[in-house]
Amino acid sequence: MKEYKTLQIDAELKDRLTKVAKENNWPISAVVGRLVERWLNGELSGSLADMVRND
Repeated sequence: MKEYKTLQIDAELKDRLTKVAKENNWPISAVVGRLVERWLNGELSGSLADMVRND
């Protein structure tokens, strides 16, 4: 059985992700997917890591 986690992101990060998606003409799912991939690999640090919370 798969285990699912919920990530909460703050409004500032949501705005940043939306901006990146629009600027690069990427679907938001691709941008969020990359964020989650980096988060799972422990590659997030500093203020960016503080904006992502695991509940």
